[in-house]
Amino acid sequence: MNQVNTPAEAYWNHRQLLADLRPELDQLRKAVDWPGDLGPSQWAQIFVMTYDFKPDLIIELGRGYGNSTCCFLKAIEQMGGKEACRLESLCLNNGFQKRTRPQVEKIVSNDFFEPGDYKICNILEQDFKAMIGEARRVLVFWDAHGFEIAECALGGIMPHLQNREHRVLMHDMTDTRYNDCSREYGDLGLWKGENAVDTDYFIGHINTKVGQALSITDFANRNNMPFFSVEESLHEFYTDAPEKLVEMERLVGQDYFTMWGHWFWYTMSLAKTTKMTFPRFGNKAVVVDEAPVHTEEDTLAKVPMPASGLPSKEQESVAAPKSVWSKMNPFRKVS
Repeated sequence: MNQVNTPAEAYWNHRQLLADLRPELDQLRKAVDWPGDLGPSQWAQIFVMTYDFKPDLIIELGRGYGNSTCCFLKAIEQMGGKEACRLESLCLNNGFQKRTRPQVEKIVSNDFFEPGDYKICNILEQDFKAMIGEARRVLVFWDAHGFEIAECALGGIMPHLQNREHRVLMHDMTDTRYNDCSREYGDLGLWKGENAVDTDYFIGHINTKVGQALSITDFANRNNMPFFSVEESLHEFYTDAPEKLVEMERLVGQDYFTMWGHWFWYTMSLAKTTKMTFPRFGNKAVVVDEAPVHTEEDTLAKVPMPASGLPSKEQESVAAPKSVWSKMNPFRKVS
């Protein structure tokens, strides 16, 4: 059986690799020179999550100046290069090609960029069924904003992933259970659907400025699918193991290892539903891949779970009593 590892477990499992690669990651980050989009610990978290999952296809929805692009390429390099994984990077912006790539080319090998196809394109016009093809393990980095992109991701991409092993990572969301967020309006009005501007909003335990948080919350609730923050796994994993926390800070460094990350993730393999439901994408009917390419088996206890990723008190009372954590940890095997 394949276990669904959390970001915290990926951090721990690959701590030595991360420590060894610090100088190279530092160089890459310096060459990209756009730290506001992705900080050093976020680079580290996304790198180890990718390396741990070992996808054979990464779909990057939104590239900007290429922080996540270079992070994924570094992970692919460590996984074996273009023979191991390909990167489909989609963005309307040409900043990566014009500004970033020339700088990064000075410090990387000649084949560093070979695994990727760096399209300057409209994400909504892509043929994702053809793009995914025969890929068996797919990682999606959903960073492009807006409800149209959300409809594309949930109605145009997810139906082709539900019967394959996959992970979806979503940036620009904060888990208020583990982070202090101002709840004051101040001089700001209501959030009215803008993306990445000054006005933010709260939905459940999520604080964000981007619209896709509403879309994924709706999708998760309709499908009884947990939606996890990176902080959730970090606090669950390291709070009960202070010796591991000390080791991570010593080995990796306090800039590359933090207990926050401001991103969420999910996999539909954890949805507690007999049949997934997807929104219609544009004028296209929802088309679901009927035959599984490679159905993921996980080690979860079969307990209904809400979209927060944590069971209710009623569910805890009937959940597997031999769980290794006092709080139900959906990623641990129960004996």
